[in-house]
Amino acid sequence: MDWLALIAGGWAGSRTPEWAGRWFLKSGVGCRGASVYRWLVAGYAGAGFFLVTTSPFTGAERVLGYLLTLFLGGAAFLDLSCRRIPNRLNVTAAVLFLVFRAATVGEWLSFPVAALAGGIFLLAVSRIFRGGVGGGDIKLVAASGLALGGAGLTAGLAVAFCTGGLWALFLLFSGRARGRTPLPFAPHLAIGLLSGYLWGREWVVWYFSLLGVRV
Repeated sequence: MDWLALIAGGWAGSRTPEWAGRWFLKSGVGCRGASVYRWLVAGYAGAGFFLVTTSPFTGAERVLGYLLTLFLGGAAFLDLSCRRIPNRLNVTAAVLFLVFRAATVGEWLSFPVAALAGGIFLLAVSRIFRGGVGGGDIKLVAASGLALGGAGLTAGLAVAFCTGGLWALFLLFSGRARGRTPLPFAPHLAIGLLSGYLWGREWVVWYFSLLGVRV
């Protein structure tokens, strides 16, 4: 079952760029490097499906994990190849995640609160640093918050900023980018938010335990 999930995720990931471009991009939008990024998304989705399947999640949480993986993989692909994350993709994911949570969780209102807080936080980061985070990234985080909740979203953003910062430093010191060179952030959000969905609660509990606080 575990390896079947890996294969199924890889196949779905390889098809996600085509589906995302066909359903959510307007005609005439040019993209580049699509063939290379397609296989990166396939690897990401395969690994994501495998990790979700081997997690202790229930059936409903696993289904949500699969959907989240494909959404984040599609957003990362579009950000890498087209330098944009369409509103239609984010809105579709947000509605899907909200309906899913309302149908499967009793006290589901905490998820919209987490989504709103995450979106506001990323908007504040964008305003303070005058860029670096685009509107599509902000909406992606808000949509994902409906699936992750507060703890998962907090941990996921921490991972995304760490990986994004390290990648930016590498590009700067290697001379492949300059201070104002725009860099896609969705791939780092994809890694961080999926990690937050899988292990965010445990990470938050561990962090607060270091401070002597029980949560």
